[in-house]
Amino acid sequence: MRIGGVFSVYEGESPLFLKQSLKSILRNQTRDLDACVGVVEGDVGEELIEVCKDFPEVTWLEMEEFDGFGLPRALNIAVEAIDTEVVLKIDTDDIYSPMRVEWTYSAFISNVRLDIHGGQVQEFSADFKTNYGY
Repeated sequence: MRIGGVFSVYEGESPLFLKQSLKSILRNQTRDLDACVGVVEGDVGEELIEVCKDFPEVTWLEMEEFDGFGLPRALNIAVEAIDTEVVLKIDTDDIYSPMRVEWTYSAFISNVRLDIHGGQVQEFSADFKTNYGY
């Protein structure tokens, strides 16, 4: 079974958060994703483009600006482009546990009837000094 990830990038993203998120899900996992598709929504600016260039393991697609429903449309484009049986939705402002991909993979392997899988979230302040809870 192959497992992949999809996400989008839009002009309001934080370049720092995007880089941290992609690094955690693409380069700091105990099991690698088999594929990853990122959709760039319109003109995102040079800073975000530079972050995207730092991740050549992502298949990058471009989407012209769209009035409303940008994220759902972008994710649909990404899902159509990825060739895996399981797809993770990657949030570009989250930092992922190193076990995230492995846990998801194991859940689907151990239960062939499983359709959806989620995990626990730990919320922090923007400076990561205050843990707001799980």
